Amino acid sequence: MRYGGERFQALWTACDGYKRAKEKHRLMPTRYECAAPFCRFQTMKGRQLKRCAGGYPPELKSSYCSKACQPRDWAK
Repeated sequence: MRYGGERFQALWTACDGYKRAKEKHRLMPTRYECAAPFCRFQTMKGRQLKRCAGGYPPELKSSYCSKACQPRDWAK
């Protein structure tokens, strides 16, 4: 039984969800942050970023926060 029992159940559930999200970020960091240089956009949900459609494996595909950031990354 966790500390606080039923009283803190919602808090423990939220904490577990956060830990799962952090683990997903660790395994696929390119899915949760914009790949464009000087853009520091990060998100907890990968669907907020657009992914490249190339034939690369999912863990290597770049993600961008907008169409404007994509060409900035291509220049490098």
